[in-house]
Amino acid sequence: MKENYSWNDLKYFLAVARGGGLSRAAALSGTSVPTLSRRMNLLEHQLGQKLFIRDKKGFHLTQTGAEFVVHCEEVEAATLAIDRWRDGQRETRAVRISAGSWTSMHLARNLNDIWRPEDPFRIEFVTSEERIDIGRRAADIGIRNRRPEEDRLAGRKIGSVAFAMYRNVSVNNTRGDQGWIAIGGNLATTPSAQWVAAHHAASIAVVANSPHCALELALSGAGSVVLPCFIGDPVLGLSRIGEPITKLQHDQWLVAHHEERHSPVMRTVINRIVSLIKRDRQLMTGIQGKNSGPGVTNTSATKSDSSEGIPPA
Repeated sequence: MKENYSWNDLKYFLAVARGGGLSRAAALSGTSVPTLSRRMNLLEHQLGQKLFIRDKKGFHLTQTGAEFVVHCEEVEAATLAIDRWRDGQRETRAVRISAGSWTSMHLARNLNDIWRPEDPFRIEFVTSEERIDIGRRAADIGIRNRRPEEDRLAGRKIGSVAFAMYRNVSVNNTRGDQGWIAIGGNLATTPSAQWVAAHHAASIAVVANSPHCALELALSGAGSVVLPCFIGDPVLGLSRIGEPITKLQHDQWLVAHHEERHSPVMRTVINRIVSLIKRDRQLMTGIQGKNSGPGVTNTSATKSDSSEGIPPA
């Protein structure tokens, strides 16, 4: 008797295969580690095949597992095609925007600049510090910190992002004045989290497993935190301390699938995002903000119209 495989199990399998382990797969899929472990064991039992070699470093695909990935990706592509067809039938296209926590927050705060009630589409945020696979249509538009390397993607450099140290200087807290707030868990690999760990490990007072929690801890006076300037400068209660951290500054790229970037809906959203980032260029690049603390110097905004297939609006 043939086994019936659910799409959820195949989707979970792809998350584990792409993440290289259960923790990253849990972050990508929004599923718990125990559930993923159980579903992978069941899937191997149903197939009668070993899909992974498990060790302390993670889950590694066997030859059979690598072959199974190809078949699952075909199912994934067909499922996404059906989703797009269904959305078209309903005349409400979903445009999925993939970005990290801070960029997603900025886009959400300025939603009126990228979406309007009369638009024939809706916006879906795919917030993740992991790189979402736009090439396989897990998202439609991505905001990344480097140029795309995948063949099926087109990219455009749209700006530059600066990071700096922030603190609530109004809180009379000795530990808060000297301590640092670190990011742990699955997000400990981000450049800003690694910078804090490398330069201030001995002074870490508290660890948060999400950027938003770190921001709230800084506001409470728990210590200093590294934030992108476009997040830290507008927040009442936080002051920027010192100059932007040169090693953390990075370019910002807008990425889209080369086959869809010219569709009217995609062009509309792409142009609006580009306009928003251009409007906020001084905030993004850390030019002196209204909450800046001592030691901040003005810098020049970076021109940002280089492209790889996505022309300027």
